Amino acid sequence: MKQLHIKTILVAVFALFFTRSAWSQIPIEVMVGNNQIQYQGYFFNTLDKKQRVSFFGMSRFAMDYDNKAFNNSFISSQLTYNLTQSWGISGGASFANNSLSPLLALSYSKFNKKGDFFMNLFPTVLFGDDNVSYEMTGLVIYSPQLTDNFSLFTQLIFTSQFDNNLENHLFSNQQFRVGVGIKDWFQVGLGFDNTLIGRIDALNDNLQPGESINLQNVGIFLRKEL
Repeated sequence: MKQLHIKTILVAVFALFFTRSAWSQIPIEVMVGNNQIQYQGYFFNTLDKKQRVSFFGMSRFAMDYDNKAFNNSFISSQLTYNLTQSWGISGGASFANNSLSPLLALSYSKFNKKGDFFMNLFPTVLFGDDNVSYEMTGLVIYSPQLTDNFSLFTQLIFTSQFDNNLENHLFSNQQFRVGVGIKDWFQVGLGFDNTLIGRIDALNDNLQPGESINLQNVGIFLRKEL
């Protein structure tokens, strides 16, 4: 258990080091829902003048009110070499629920000239302790200006993970946010999370090995760029 805490701290420091050195703005979000309270932050930016190298980082921590088995943590850090304006090759590591996995991924990003639409997709191969798994992670943001003081804020973050044969679903999560931005101060609105866990052998004695479970969380989020 002590080694596990040390590993968690090292991964968090690794993520914070690159985040602080690469971003002048850091979006963080807190959502208070009917089943869980959640903290989340994600980061994306280029690291050189030629925009060949970029960094993507995401961290998420959730605490369930009733069942500690459903608490979860997730940290991912990836460096990308951009082959074109949209496509790149990524490498890094992902820490999820007490497991650290190196990863390789393709990166696809798209944004408009106005700066109010952004999308980043990562088809990913995770190298776990036993074997590999496959994952698709995506982030989509649309935030058009409505007036001088207010903007619409919409966001979708999703992850789906499958085993090495692409036959068994292991985990998926979808997060929807819709609200308003008040100047450049913060964004606030409604959030909905849906999580499907497909392998719950150690989560709960009342569930059979291999049984899946579906969790929802609905609440209010507050988002701020530091």
